[in-house]
Amino acid sequence: MPEIHPIIRQLLIPSGSRREKLAQTLLTFLLMLRQRQAMDSEGETETAASQLLPRKIKSLRQISLRQIYRNFQLLWIRGSSSVSYLQMTYRYQDWMKETEPDAKQLATQQQEEANLAYRPLISFLTPVYNPGITVLRDTLHSVQAQTYSNWEFCLANGSTDPAVQQLLDEYAQQDRRIRVVQLTENMGISENTNRALDIVQGEFIALLDHDDLVAPDMLYEVVAALNQDRNWDVIYFDEDKVSEESQIRTSPWFKPSQFSPDLLLSTNYLMHSVIRRQLIVDLGGFDSDMDGAQDWDLALRLVENTKKIHHLPRVFYHWRQVEGSAARDANAKPWAFAAQERCIQRHLKRQGYDNAQVSFPRLGTVRIIWPTQQAKVSIIIPTKNKLELLQPCIESILTKTTYPNYEILVVDNQSDDPAMKQYYQSLIDNPRVRVLDYLHPYNFQKINNWAARQSDSDVLLFLNNDTEVIEPTWLEEMVGWAMRPEIGVVGTKLLRPNGKIQHAGIIMGLIGHGSHIFEECDDHVYTHFGSVDWYRNYQAVTGACVAVRRAVFDELNGLDEAYIVGFGDIDLCLRVQEAGYRNVYTPFAAMLHHEGGTRGLSLPPSDVLRAAAKMYAMVQKGDGFFNPNLSYSSRQPVVSAMKEEDRGRRLLRIMYEFGLMGIGTSKTIWEKQLANLSPELLTTKPSVSIVNPMQMSRILIVTHELTRSGAPIILWMLAKYLKDQGYSIQVICPVDGALKDDFLAEQIPVSVVPRLLDDAQVVTPYLNDTDVVLCNTILTWRVVHAARAFSRPCLWWVHETVFGSNLASQNAAIAQAFTA
Repeated sequence: MPEIHPIIRQLLIPSGSRREKLAQTLLTFLLMLRQRQAMDSEGETETAASQLLPRKIKSLRQISLRQIYRNFQLLWIRGSSSVSYLQMTYRYQDWMKETEPDAKQLATQQQEEANLAYRPLISFLTPVYNPGITVLRDTLHSVQAQTYSNWEFCLANGSTDPAVQQLLDEYAQQDRRIRVVQLTENMGISENTNRALDIVQGEFIALLDHDDLVAPDMLYEVVAALNQDRNWDVIYFDEDKVSEESQIRTSPWFKPSQFSPDLLLSTNYLMHSVIRRQLIVDLGGFDSDMDGAQDWDLALRLVENTKKIHHLPRVFYHWRQVEGSAARDANAKPWAFAAQERCIQRHLKRQGYDNAQVSFPRLGTVRIIWPTQQAKVSIIIPTKNKLELLQPCIESILTKTTYPNYEILVVDNQSDDPAMKQYYQSLIDNPRVRVLDYLHPYNFQKINNWAARQSDSDVLLFLNNDTEVIEPTWLEEMVGWAMRPEIGVVGTKLLRPNGKIQHAGIIMGLIGHGSHIFEECDDHVYTHFGSVDWYRNYQAVTGACVAVRRAVFDELNGLDEAYIVGFGDIDLCLRVQEAGYRNVYTPFAAMLHHEGGTRGLSLPPSDVLRAAAKMYAMVQKGDGFFNPNLSYSSRQPVVSAMKEEDRGRRLLRIMYEFGLMGIGTSKTIWEKQLANLSPELLTTKPSVSIVNPMQMSRILIVTHELTRSGAPIILWMLAKYLKDQGYSIQVICPVDGALKDDFLAEQIPVSVVPRLLDDAQVVTPYLNDTDVVLCNTILTWRVVHAARAFSRPCLWWVHETVFGSNLASQNAAIAQAFTA
């Protein structure tokens, strides 16, 4: 607002008045226009506000009145929050123009559809009850506009408005593919739909509401997918919302590409699918007892009877935001909530969960209360010092947790703060708490594995010491999910102290190896990827708070101890998934998380390298529980840009930033190196406390040069001695030299490996048949990281003093190589 005297301002524009709101809205709108004009005239970078108006605006007269009214209304109703909403809306409009077929492409589909080898009849199925005539006409037109011609439109009309029947008769006479059943009475949405189902002749059914629209290429793409695999029983796709006048499409919902059974307990994301007709018939059609949730009930019964479910990542369905529709207002049909509860409860009973209960904590949010079997839980909390974090964590558990059968194992890794010992003394008389001393060097995975072996609990819950309990029933929620036999790892919602989301699931390939989706979003947010308050299946969840049954943990040999600090949680989740279990995220055990409070946010380069090697193929492929239309470059779900950074190249860039490779390593070279990597180097083995040196007979020696000078000569003498003692020796070096002949004379093989010291991955083929790695001079530091990454014991022979110290002080990756 312009600067004016406070008294005059209060008289003219009273604080909190509608007059003040109008003035603020006008100024914000004009600021948006000025920013856009400045950007167009001066080539400035777009700001959040400038993106809210179309390009090349020179005056308000160049904006349509409809657009001015729409944007102004949003600013008036939603205030500053409408800025981000409008920004996302315009970004979505641009995305549609770039990705959806134009008129020429649609015409090509019409020409090519007759050449499809498999051309099943697909029946649109729609119950009709008193829609607006214009709205219904638009729905009919959207079906007739399909570029695939082998369809029929089966409608059951229970309307009391004679104009609806007149319109339907008119279209049926003009197009024989439109078939109408006129009902004598309205029997409810399920029975009306069943009457339409009675006349269906198609092999597949496409569910369509009487006021919604479908994209013209929907059936063409569905049939194209069926030509790739005719066995699909259910094909679902993405959707968005469209204004009542069909002018503006907004609010896309991009669904997971991989079938997510537990997401279906939170929302019916299979609605409006294309379904094999015989499957619906065999299931008895639609259940009239489920009116208001009949589609959800059908979806739950479908997934109980088929696993042949396929996703097309295209926005094919458009919910019309007409008055009284759920697309416009989730409260439009309050009677539907009771039906939703019934359909989920019956699904759970059919699945054998008679004691599971369904509740609705808030609008649009479903919670399942699973039986816990009163399983015993060990809450494992590693720590070193940090009393200011640990004490609130433990006190919050003890004072807020309602679940009775648990113990807390505090694993102390050599704390030296006297206050910690005093606090531990105060816990001695508490039967729920045990303090365990871990007297070995820090390795987060080893600490947790060791602690797990100190307990006999049914469920292991790994918890960071920088967390605090928020929900009293958090442990019931975690244990209930963990005790389901098909579930592997259970993660939950983590909130920052400012209330923003810190974790609500991990997407593989997001930002790098994988990162937290929804991070920095508001709690309870609804996005292009749906709600943060839905159950979801993920490939991974963060280890700051996870629960897993002991049987599953032991089956997989626990956490991979080759990781020192990070990625152990993701790695465990991926192995759990490979073993046939599902990982799940629940929003109902929310914790406060002071991220990085325990040890900061740094990672050892060896962790980064091992994770890249193990996860590269998955990252490059894309995460099945994500959607390819969403950006892998943003933790907040937004539509992807047309030219986003290749996920594989992003991993290479991260390894470069961690000092693991030089500039010359290309993606092609990296992939060839991965192809030569032995799977044995990536396996997770049980912890070994004692190594027998006599069993470690194969030694790989890595040196920076083969000149007949100081360090190489000493190395040659050592190698000769070791060979005489019966060890198998192999020497590798990035450059040739005279000393090579001396090694060969002693029958010690030598390989010249270019870029050996420039790229940590280059050495990995030589690690396959190696028990111990001996690295000569400080210049072999990348090989030290590689040996650690792939669980090979490494001896690092550093000859340099001042030079080595200076080098380490200038390069963090070298300094980290000195840490065990």
